[in-house]
Amino acid sequence: MNKKNHFPFIIFLFLLLSFFLVGCKKTKVDEEAVAKIETVARGLFAGQDLKNVSDDLSLPTYVDEVLITWTSDNPEIMAHDGTIGIVKTEKIFTLTARMTYHDTTVNKYFAVMVKPKVNNGDEENPETLVNLVATNLLSGVDLFNVENNLLLPTEISQVAIVWESSHPQVVDNKGTVFRNRDDQTATLTAHLTYKNYQKQVSFSLIVKKMTFELDPYYRGAEGLTKTALKNFLHDLIDDHQEYSYSFAKTALQKTDEDPNNPNNIILFYTGRSQAKTTYNSGNDGWNREHVWAKSHGGFGDNPPAGTDLHHLRPTDMTVNSIRGNLDFDNGGKKIDETYGAGSSFCYYDNDSFEPRDQVKGDVARILFYMAVRYDGSDGVADLELNDFTGNGSVPFMGKLSTLLVWNNLDPVDDFERNRNEVIFGYQKNRNPFIDYPHFADLIWGTNSVFTSNYNNGEAVIIQLFVIDWLDFKKQKYC
Repeated sequence: MNKKNHFPFIIFLFLLLSFFLVGCKKTKVDEEAVAKIETVARGLFAGQDLKNVSDDLSLPTYVDEVLITWTSDNPEIMAHDGTIGIVKTEKIFTLTARMTYHDTTVNKYFAVMVKPKVNNGDEENPETLVNLVATNLLSGVDLFNVENNLLLPTEISQVAIVWESSHPQVVDNKGTVFRNRDDQTATLTAHLTYKNYQKQVSFSLIVKKMTFELDPYYRGAEGLTKTALKNFLHDLIDDHQEYSYSFAKTALQKTDEDPNNPNNIILFYTGRSQAKTTYNSGNDGWNREHVWAKSHGGFGDNPPAGTDLHHLRPTDMTVNSIRGNLDFDNGGKKIDETYGAGSSFCYYDNDSFEPRDQVKGDVARILFYMAVRYDGSDGVADLELNDFTGNGSVPFMGKLSTLLVWNNLDPVDDFERNRNEVIFGYQKNRNPFIDYPHFADLIWGTNSVFTSNYNNGEAVIIQLFVIDWLDFKKQKYC
């Protein structure tokens, strides 16, 4: 055969191979650029209350070499340049900041509540102002089909508002809704005060029944809330199979195995995929982390609490040491470490630790499990959650309000679900808050400002605080 006839075919193969090599090349995350953008983003609205906006916002387009392009999902409420339109009632919308530094671009999302402007004449007339506020309360809520937590403001335009519920087990005075097997009715009463004028207004509402059935494992939990639900879940998940602390090392190599590489595990706080064989191998090795710090209860490495696989995770040894026995909350100094592709960062200060965004919900659901599982029996202290940091060695962990937000901000993913199944195979008990995250709100309620709708176990959230989206969730285990 003529060798010249092969030349076009060879060229074609070369081009095809080049295409695949380029197409399959992984994008390298510029961690310094991401950190730069995060720093700028944290200062964009410093000192401003995005839940109480009544004047135009100043939207910078260039800060410390970071180029920022703004878009509003509702330009009629606020234009892309921060100008507020005319609003007669409270409105919620989302501002998107497209932030670019060198070749790295990250989207930051800011949820904003715009409130009606009050003119001087209204301010001088307390009755007029209070009546105006009262007229607009809950104006955007379908009171006869309530399925979500309600936003109950405690102050609007200097008018103080105190809420009272006729049936706190249906909806409490913070707006937390407790759905049951049947429709339920309740009345919310708002007591409004401005200067020397007071007014009372009531709202009758119907909380709709749950639209999905619980798995047979949880049959009997329907309609339970607060202590009743906590006690039910405790009785369901206690008396599980116990193992030694040394066995946990073996088990974690199954529970946290990298789904893309069976020779590796995913390190909890850094998201890094690392060889299973690097256990205790220097600062970059991995070891076993008690997410509920073992000093917060004094159970050490002893069963059942000290070896409970639901709260043991493989972690980078350096990061594990930095976390120590700190409580969990937002903020602090960034931890410089090698993170997995697409991962955000961890932060810490003298009394709290903030995990990367991709496992904030995981942390919350682990702590919820521990607070339900260990009630003072089994020779273990009664582990409880509180709303403090710096708990030291007492059997408490915080910060509860932050954990409730994280539980909604970072929904359950496939890795977490699979981990729950693997542990169920070992211990014969489950983490209820992975199967049904809304159990946390039913037990502890919430002071966070968000609306959550649970439909077939999925949460839809409107958040009134900065949301660091980054689309990292899809890349969690790259």
